[in-house]
Amino acid sequence: MTITPQWLLLSLGLMAGTWILRALPFFTSALDRLPPRAQRFLSVVPAAALGALVIPDSFSAAPLPIVTAALVLAFVMTVKRVPLTITVLTVVLLVWLALSIVPTLT
Repeated sequence: MTITPQWLLLSLGLMAGTWILRALPFFTSALDRLPPRAQRFLSVVPAAALGALVIPDSFSAAPLPIVTAALVLAFVMTVKRVPLTITVLTVVLLVWLALSIVPTLT
């Protein structure tokens, strides 16, 4: 595959756009002045994005009972306001244990 000037420009433009959007919150203090509802909404965006990326693939990655148990556990932990890292690690551990203990479901 050859790298043409168009592909190089496109790649650099996408890289710059992504960097600007990710770095913008560090250079502005406007996020501190948002209303509490807007701050709360923005605080759950990473979890929602993670869910949008993970949930569709999870249905094809493991048997339905394991996926259902994992999603229910993640939902309950989220409602109980368990930190996201603990929730993800717990659900990953649950799925790993379930797949190693019950190989007949795979």
